[in-house]
Amino acid sequence: MFFDDLKVTQLHSPYVAGGDYYPFGLAMDDRQIKVEPYRFGYQGQYAEKDTLANWNAFQLRMYEPRFGRWLMVDPAGEYASSYVRVGNNPISDVDPTGGSTLPVRVTPEIFKNLTLTGVWDVNLQLFFGARLIGALDDLTLYATRLNFFRFPLTSAELAQKIINSGRVTFDKIHESGVVDGADAFSNIHDTSEGKKAKRSAYGNAPGGSVYLKPEMLKAVSKLSEEYEINVSEFAGGSHSAGSSHYSGNTVDISLINKKIANIHNLPDIDNLIQDANKLGLKFSLKPPAAGHATHIHLKF
Repeated sequence: MFFDDLKVTQLHSPYVAGGDYYPFGLAMDDRQIKVEPYRFGYQGQYAEKDTLANWNAFQLRMYEPRFGRWLMVDPAGEYASSYVRVGNNPISDVDPTGGSTLPVRVTPEIFKNLTLTGVWDVNLQLFFGARLIGALDDLTLYATRLNFFRFPLTSAELAQKIINSGRVTFDKIHESGVVDGADAFSNIHDTSEGKKAKRSAYGNAPGGSVYLKPEMLKAVSKLSEEYEINVSEFAGGSHSAGSSHYSGNTVDISLINKKIANIHNLPDIDNLIQDANKLGLKFSLKPPAAGHATHIHLKF
């Protein structure tokens, strides 16, 4: 088969949105591309601007980029001042929701694990930090030259991911029989909505509430890829005084692949703990430890 005057033309997609920012998020004058509206701006997060005050509306708080300060009290209470953003270190840390500060992690392997969802067409665009770097036809070039920033998932996003997986079930009542809204089921669903997880207020439990830590939730999510598990407690229930459960970084697992986590299931327990060690496990208890005859305790 032959063709006369065959021509191949490469059309480059135009840049339609993007911009540069000062470290704390103030847009640089004359360095913004606004051909089309784009709802993801500074930090690559949704931040619709208030047209009157020009504040950024994050998920949990309003933000003033001119001063680098939040305009509402910090729900996580991370710093001496409730209004300081990322500990005054916007180069190394991010706060995608207005809740908790997270480190920016950059690794050479990060691109191979990057998942892009949506419609693949000539209008697909990528952001490197806050700067628009290219469209679909530039993807290969930039992928070979740059390491990509990837913002860690928030606790709310991780909780929703765990729920959606269908591989993790959650107790709706404490082992004691107490019903108080601090059970594992309530904790994970409250977290998925960006709320604090309730702590029990009976026995040794201190009451109040706490944010479930993303490191722990990420580990639960990864473990669920290999095991079907049932979570009996997060922050609720009565444990030993000062238990790490009350800090939001600990999970109790009572079923592994539909089998009770007791002395008759030690091979599965040991395998799960070995995998948890690779995910940042700091401390564990397993059967037949006192008070842990039917579940394992994992602190991250």
